[in-house]
Amino acid sequence: MLLITVATTGNSVTGATAIVEERSSECSDLKEQTLEFLDRQNVECGADEAISSFLLTADDCSNNDMHYEYGCLSISSVARSLESAADRETDCSQMRGETLEFLDRQAVACLDGEVLQSFKVTGDDCSNNDMRYAYSCAALSSAAELGTPKTKDTSCTEMSTKRILYLDRQTDIACSDGEAMLSFRVVTDDCSGNDKKFRITCAEVNPSVCSCNDGTAATGAQGCANDGDETCAICEGGFHLTEADLCAANICTCSNGTGETGADCVNDSTETCASCDDGFHISSDTGACTGNVCSCNAGTAATGADCVNNSTETCASCDDGFHISSDTGVCAGNVCSCNGGTAATGADCANNSTETCASCNDGYYFTDADTCAAGAFSSCLSP
Repeated sequence: MLLITVATTGNSVTGATAIVEERSSECSDLKEQTLEFLDRQNVECGADEAISSFLLTADDCSNNDMHYEYGCLSISSVARSLESAADRETDCSQMRGETLEFLDRQAVACLDGEVLQSFKVTGDDCSNNDMRYAYSCAALSSAAELGTPKTKDTSCTEMSTKRILYLDRQTDIACSDGEAMLSFRVVTDDCSGNDKKFRITCAEVNPSVCSCNDGTAATGAQGCANDGDETCAICEGGFHLTEADLCAANICTCSNGTGETGADCVNDSTETCASCDDGFHISSDTGACTGNVCSCNAGTAATGADCVNNSTETCASCDDGFHISSDTGVCAGNVCSCNGGTAATGADCANNSTETCASCNDGYYFTDADTCAAGAFSSCLSP
């Protein structure tokens, strides 16, 4: 592989499928020079990268200097790998002392299934005023990992009879997101006057594709190491991503009840209840089971499991003169009867539906059972 020194910017851009590192070469005297001065410039990506764009510019250079800014597509970021690079070169053609139109004699092109990793202009093994491109290409591990090549033409700009400075008009020598460059050359097609343009071919580096039950499968850029592996990027509602990057059903906890599962358990391992034990209800504020609270007029409210429904009147016991209604569960006033007299009321009617007298009519007297009996008054029998 060509040994080339470059100055990197350290910047990276994450596209839809892959990471592109932005790099630049060293500045050198180019603006007013002819083509042989391009041999001062080297464009090279790393061993697991492919060129995705390049631009000759004066940005960050001084005086008459220019340099290349270029993008390197990370092949490993889509879980693909490259074979060892192969060094190649174009045919020699006249370049020394010539202006930009002489670039159309040169065509940099990798073989099928390969991506472009580096290029530079060199006079090596050429004679007289001839020069050529030396470049390197690397094949992906499988031809299926590289998409169908697409041809793209840049905009026409003035190039014939122009020195290197005019290459900075070519600002769109770039593949789309996730694509690697396979070839480039200068052409005149559909341009007029002294205009020319670059024609490049690009192909998408197909990311590895995984499967995923109950979610969306990861692709290479999202951590899919091998085609067909079960690796999830995101999960459907009611599921969460495990440490193994699988989607598992959410399981919620619930003190004093039964936890929600699946779609009803929005966040795994949180307290969210589906139902509560006796004496508890699901709080509308927290989703947890909280103890029921009952009320009781004229008595003591039921608690725990005896308070079946929260915020209802349910009594555990009643004050004197009251009893728990079998129909309503609340305390109702006792009602006593009295034959031969006036029935007791309130606290004096200790037991509901019993005969308990408060006073007796004439001709009746109180018994030991607080009832009225017929007969003559006897002080011995008075209460």
